[in-house]
Amino acid sequence: MESRLFAGLVGVLLLPLLAPGNTHAAPIPFTGLAIDGSVELSTTIGVAPFSDGNVTQSGNISTTAGGATTSNAFSTAPGTADGVNDATTTPPASNPLTGILTDTGDGIGYSTDLDALFETGFDFNEGYDFITEFGINLANTSVGGTLTVTMQLDYSNMVDVDGIDAFADSRLDLEVNNVDEFSSEVLSDSFFGDELNGVPAGTFGDLISHSGSYLFDVILNPGEMALIGGIHQWEGGVFDIGFSNVDIGVDLTIANVTCDGDCNISVIPLPGAALLFASGLSGLALLRRRRTRNMRVAP
Repeated sequence: MESRLFAGLVGVLLLPLLAPGNTHAAPIPFTGLAIDGSVELSTTIGVAPFSDGNVTQSGNISTTAGGATTSNAFSTAPGTADGVNDATTTPPASNPLTGILTDTGDGIGYSTDLDALFETGFDFNEGYDFITEFGINLANTSVGGTLTVTMQLDYSNMVDVDGIDAFADSRLDLEVNNVDEFSSEVLSDSFFGDELNGVPAGTFGDLISHSGSYLFDVILNPGEMALIGGIHQWEGGVFDIGFSNVDIGVDLTIANVTCDGDCNISVIPLPGAALLFASGLSGLALLRRRRTRNMRVAP
């Protein structure tokens, strides 16, 4: 059986949980701060079928910039579970979806509900494997102020299966400047057993969920930048009669910004700071290579 690891929680700051939507939108009053956000549904992974079999999925990716939200839907139409890439995924209209974040409450998000149902007795690998990548880049362009940006991650991570041999696995990893910040993994497996954050749950094929809010600070001295990079993978399969379900929702938003000193005199023009985000996306590629795992195979 494939080993499933849990990265654990390594946070700069862990605060009491907040309900989603508690952040009040307001323009950030410091001109020396540049923030960009991006979210993307990856439609190729390089190993194993992207989607195969009777998979139905609906979801969306979104950005909120300047208090205005843009949301683009994606979907997966079921195939015939004949061992080839025959399930068709329609990606979002804009993929990746990007925005310049200027207000508290701005950020990126995504959600999906995915179901797989098989009534076959063959030995081939019926399954699916999907990836969402997201990132927020922050740059302090001021010459004399230290910025503290408080970020809020609201997450809902749920999997459930039924059948003699079925599994669903959903894993979220978040890093700040390539250092682990947060991880959530839920696994429902009717053959090998369920797990919550890498710990056996003592059940087989039950509904396993992990949800809440997580806050952390990113501190930027004058001229510094930071990349918050995330990757979310979900996969599953049914090797007999049964079903596999994944239901997830994630929002990463700016909760608060404070300044120690003068954060309104810029040393780097804002358009130049925005270009830093493009170079930071290479960090997401490294994160994907570290986190991407092979499909679980049937016994």
